[in-house]
Amino acid sequence: MANVRHQHTPGPWHIVMKPGPIIYGPKGEQIVSFMDPVVTDVENTANALLVEQAYQIPKLKADNEALIAALEEQQDTLRRALKRIEYGTFIYDDIAECLTHNYNVIKQAKGEG
Repeated sequence: MANVRHQHTPGPWHIVMKPGPIIYGPKGEQIVSFMDPVVTDVENTANALLVEQAYQIPKLKADNEALIAALEEQQDTLRRALKRIEYGTFIYDDIAECLTHNYNVIKQAKGEG
């Protein structure tokens, strides 16, 4: 059997609650209906919200990677500046604090901390 790659309907998607919840695509096409009578309305709505947001995950991941790259580049700039400033001055301390903070944010964004 051939390896077929399926593409999802591009976003943005939105939820319509009546008779729904039903998720529709940007052209009004129905993506999926969450009208399961066995599941509560609250659970159907929660499921619809989860699916509605799922298509954004690849973009969010790319945005996160771009943010990490920008922070890492800024870290290099701050390290170079720190080498030119006298130890113990307010500016030195501020830059050192910023480096530490950015380092922790980068680790957290990479799932390392």
